[in-house]
Amino acid sequence: MKRLSAIVVAFFVLTLATASGWWGNGVQVSETDSTTKLTSNSTGIHTAISPKLPANETWNVSFEVKSSVSSLLVEPAYFNGTKFLFAKSPVPVSLKTSEWGRVSVIIPSEEKAQFSALVFIINGTGTVEVNDFSASKAKGQQTSQTQTGTLQPTAQKGGISNVTGSNSDIIVTVILNGTYKSGGTLRADFYITSREKTFTRVDISLKVYYHGIKVFSYSHPSWREYRPGKTVHIYKESRLPILTPPGRYELIFTITPEGGTPLTLTAEIQVKPTIEWFVLVLFFVGAIVGLIYVLIRHKWVLKNAFRWYSKLSIGQRFVLYAVIGLSTSALILAAGAENLANDVAIFVYYLLLMGVLNLWVEYFEPKRDNPELRFGFSLILIGCLSYLSRDTLMKYPAFLLWLLGTALIVKMVLRSIIDKRKPSTPSTIKNIEGLKQSK
Repeated sequence: MKRLSAIVVAFFVLTLATASGWWGNGVQVSETDSTTKLTSNSTGIHTAISPKLPANETWNVSFEVKSSVSSLLVEPAYFNGTKFLFAKSPVPVSLKTSEWGRVSVIIPSEEKAQFSALVFIINGTGTVEVNDFSASKAKGQQTSQTQTGTLQPTAQKGGISNVTGSNSDIIVTVILNGTYKSGGTLRADFYITSREKTFTRVDISLKVYYHGIKVFSYSHPSWREYRPGKTVHIYKESRLPILTPPGRYELIFTITPEGGTPLTLTAEIQVKPTIEWFVLVLFFVGAIVGLIYVLIRHKWVLKNAFRWYSKLSIGQRFVLYAVIGLSTSALILAAGAENLANDVAIFVYYLLLMGVLNLWVEYFEPKRDNPELRFGFSLILIGCLSYLSRDTLMKYPAFLLWLLGTALIVKMVLRSIIDKRKPSTPSTIKNIEGLKQSK
């Protein structure tokens, strides 16, 4: 999708309609009586401009709207003749809805402009119907440009989830759907407006919590020119794994302008299961139950497996863990959980590293080598590497590895202390036999 700034550039080459008509950029406009139809026939973002109004007045624009497009936003825009100047913060109106919703938007006055209008930002294909579009002077609501941050529609339909916040540096609106399906694409649109400073970088981070447990995190810088009063549109898309558990998720966005104050916004989404989700869950549950049944029913399989495993060295065991992890990563990737598959692949790399290091030690056969002690230290080292990877899901197994490694080391130390305190059984037997012979 093109950035909103690209749309703004397109306005400079437009020849706007007269003050009594609409104008479409990639949108087909048709007017019948009091209803205006805005039709978009191609994917991407397109715009339509409402009839122009004198910019020296503050206007209360009211209209009814229903649409069949993916998403719709409106924003006040300002012009000098046919030249576009700038636009204010966008207002989310609706997603796909077959019902009429009444929307009211304030267009503040602007001394630098001759005309003002509403810009309809249309995402995707479909038709937007605008009915009973009217503008009246809003007395006593003269507002300067720097004081206008958030415009509120009186109605909002279609399940769109949006949050708006501001601080001394920026005004941000985050728009995303309220409901998603497992395996679907989660898309978040960011509309960022700088207040007084010009920024060239804004850092955006996301933390996702499921029942209070952090399950995903993301951080990425946005290199754009954020000028005062200019709204920049950027977006992030991420495919949800098919195995995503259903339920409500809390999303915490942190937007930090370069050298400025961070702004935190919180939203909630709901994930619903699909038929594919039920099929995959049943498949994995069936596979686990079948494996347990084979191991319990056929004891010789389990017995031979333990016998074979006990003959492996510590290095060979870590390589075996890596092979199992690599196969698991491939299955998870096939299920559509790309992020989880990447986490497992990183963990497999650590297992291979420990396997190679242990095989290297075993090759030289040091005299004071203790395999069990070496295994415990290897687990602790893998836990440290997993924790330092700064990946959300890698931190949970890190604590488990620390506990297992520490338990093995403590066990070895206690066994060594107990063995030193016990009397030597062979020497005691020899002393008894010597006494018998002397008699």
